[in-house]
Amino acid sequence: MPSTKLLLILSTWPFPCGCATEENTCSMFSSISHLNKVVEDLKAEMQKWVTITEEVTARATEAEVRAREAAEARDSLSSSLDQLKAYRDWMRYHGIRNIVGTILDAPENTAAVNELKECAWEAGFKAAYN
Repeated sequence: MPSTKLLLILSTWPFPCGCATEENTCSMFSSISHLNKVVEDLKAEMQKWVTITEEVTARATEAEVRAREAAEARDSLSSSLDQLKAYRDWMRYHGIRNIVGTILDAPENTAAVNELKECAWEAGFKAAYN
């Protein structure tokens, strides 16, 4: 859109450059038309780059969110793994196999353990405690 000053100049007759007729196109007017076209092309180009920048920014934001979620999941899994390692170490240290074996082999538990073996055998597990 031409400026107000330009419109005022163009509305006066004859043109300041001396062109008296519309057929004799003023070089000043054609330069302005050319500049307007260049400005419109630059605006379109700028809009294209703004759109691309917005898309890239949106993708980067999504990637940051996914990366943050992945880091949180990794930290959670790492914490769970550390807890499992601590349980394993505790069981090794306290000899959980020996503790369970002692409980199952205790004379007062013999009848209950034998009954449990029979029930397991009947249920199809085919594996008994040795």
